[in-house]
Amino acid sequence: MLEPRLRVPDEFGLSRYLAAGLAALQTVDPKLRIDLASLADELDAEALRNSAGREVFTNPAKALAARVSGCQLALAGDNAATLALARHGSSVMLRIANQVVAATRLSDAVVALRAGTPPDALFHDEEIDGPAPQRLRVLALALAGERTVVAARVAGLDDAYLVAAEDVPELLDAPVGSGGAVLAVRLEMAAVYLRLVRG
Repeated sequence: MLEPRLRVPDEFGLSRYLAAGLAALQTVDPKLRIDLASLADELDAEALRNSAGREVFTNPAKALAARVSGCQLALAGDNAATLALARHGSSVMLRIANQVVAATRLSDAVVALRAGTPPDALFHDEEIDGPAPQRLRVLALALAGERTVVAARVAGLDDAYLVAAEDVPELLDAPVGSGGAVLAVRLEMAAVYLRLVRG
């Protein structure tokens, strides 16, 4: 068992478990070259990018929280890795932000968005029509290799947003394969900001 250098709540333990799993894989198969130090540095850099002192336009987690605040939210993945990441994000949003978030395949989310187009809000009167229904926002999670495919699938959908680790220009020199872990940290930090916004 790897003891953490700093104690953190279990909700933020995915990075630790990932590092332990990768270290075990490398021990079982020495041919695997996994640079855990570079991965740790990249995750630390992501945590710093998401720190409270940074403004929304330079803080990817705050921007994500601002985008989904006050909406129904679904996290969608297009393959096994991003679907697992969506499930982790759903769990984190529930445990930290106290917000129920669906985790689904991207194809199901696209169908739901196309079928559930809300009526035009221009003529909505809350006194006559009651409160406006919450809009569904879909965050389509993508890794570097599938970014263009996922972008094409959500093109034209107003309430679908592509979220990738590479959205941040500083990540262009990140270690190969670190995108999923970076997105996990970003979703965890976004959940913290959502909780702060909701009180």
